[in-house]
Amino acid sequence: MKVNAITLRPGNVLDRNDGKLWVVSKYEIIQPGKGASVIQVEMRDIRSGNKDNVRYRTQETVERVRLDQDEYQFLFEDDSGFNFMH
Repeated sequence: MKVNAITLRPGNVLDRNDGKLWVVSKYEIIQPGKGASVIQVEMRDIRSGNKDNVRYRTQETVERVRLDQDEYQFLFEDDSGFNFMH
């Protein structure tokens, strides 16, 4: 889902078009005396744990991802893969 960068908050998950998912840990809105406002975002890669700081213009759009977590019970494994029960 595309959202404006100004709406990012800690806990949001982003897809930065690099095949990785990043979770926002901190943000700061910077309003210089001259020029457009920017948002400084500190984020962490979900899989590797690498940290990155990125600046976005406040009106720039980013891809926010919604992750759902649910519990399943493992039943068995066969030739086609694993089978779970909801």
